[in-house]
Amino acid sequence: MSHGSVNEGRRLAYESFRATLDELLGQPGVTELRFRDEWLARLSDQQQLTVSGWYEPPPDGIGLLFGHDDAEIPFSFSSLRPEGYWPSERTMNWRRGLMYAYCSPVDITNGLPADFGVTLYFGSDARIRSHIAAALSLTRDVIGMITPRTMARPLFLSSERLFRDAGMRNNVASVTDSVPVDLGHSLPRVHSSDFVKGRLLTSVGKAALQKGRQFISESADWPLARAGQVTIEPSLVSVTNPSLPQVSPHYVVAVSEEGVMICDECDALYAELDLVP
Repeated sequence: MSHGSVNEGRRLAYESFRATLDELLGQPGVTELRFRDEWLARLSDQQQLTVSGWYEPPPDGIGLLFGHDDAEIPFSFSSLRPEGYWPSERTMNWRRGLMYAYCSPVDITNGLPADFGVTLYFGSDARIRSHIAAALSLTRDVIGMITPRTMARPLFLSSERLFRDAGMRNNVASVTDSVPVDLGHSLPRVHSSDFVKGRLLTSVGKAALQKGRQFISESADWPLARAGQVTIEPSLVSVTNPSLPQVSPHYVVAVSEEGVMICDECDALYAELDLVP
């Protein structure tokens, strides 16, 4: 397996997020809406990307959810689509805060979705840091199983066993797939002018991307190499300690007969925040 940027749009999405985080980190009173709007402005500056995302709702195809490590209800979500999880006036506590960020623009130059997502923790609770490190390690273990011949259903079932043996479960829910839990999905391309007008992704384009995905789940078996690029994005919660937050890594993996390449730009942030094993 090699590492690199086989999805240039995703790299741009990461860099836009990183610039937004660098500017707002530590500032008092930062709301989800403010972070979302500043991130969206930077994404819009990237002429290669559509100005909004395909994954709607939430509005503009951007998810931004803040939490904190002493909340009565643990930080978790099965989907960003319900309105209660849309960006709001919730504020970040940088000393105890958790963040999930996600965007879904499309690279206009090649029609490829530029999905990017990351779970971050800014606090000092050692249990939470260890939990996040374990979730990231498990996700990388799953990615390590992928070869040019990997099929979707066996990969999903292997991931479920791996998570269960580690005392975790996958909390992802899809409204599109025929089964409720998945590990990720294919990234179908959009080429037709019916899908993108200028830098705007049309409703037809959004629907085509949502319906065109193949899920890594029990519902169907298909070779990952046929899709070209897939997401690996479990949302992991602890079975043994439900008070721990949900961790939702998000990687893009390119699979072909020549080999496997992982887009892992987010790992730099995990390392800087000391969230890696």
